[in-house]
Amino acid sequence: MKLNRRWIPAGKLALVLAALAAGVSFAHYGLAQLAAVRHEAANASRTLAAAEQQLAMAQAHAFQVEQATHLVEQVRRQGLQPEHWGERRINLRAVSTSRAEADHLLRETAMNRRHLFVAENYEISVLDAQGGLFDAPGQNDRGLNLSLRGAFYARDPEKQ
Repeated sequence: MKLNRRWIPAGKLALVLAALAAGVSFAHYGLAQLAAVRHEAANASRTLAAAEQQLAMAQAHAFQVEQATHLVEQVRRQGLQPEHWGERRINLRAVSTSRAEADHLLRETAMNRRHLFVAENYEISVLDAQGGLFDAPGQNDRGLNLSLRGAFYARDPEKQ
């Protein structure tokens, strides 16, 4: 296509082309700046999310520390410091016993101010197939089968 020089003088054409080139260059620069800002925004968003997660973890840790401090204070007030207690391991495996003996043993393991029992495992069953654990024993009651495992803690009277 042949340009008619009467329509667009050479100086104006050069000016229009220069303005177009400057506009394209400016648009390219603007798009590059926009991409950089979007990249920085994405990084800032990731950093914010990580900071919020760390804050939540720090708050949870602070709550745990507060609860532990409260628990230690309760232990101190109630005299439950570990150095005031002795520990014995109990491990009875399938011991046949009378109901009265089993009752006495279980009453001795009940918690009070002088001792406590922390059971890891226990099992009680009747030896008589016709009897029940919660039924009144009959004349021919053969007793119970008792298994008990755990730690028995007793206060040291000298350290109270």
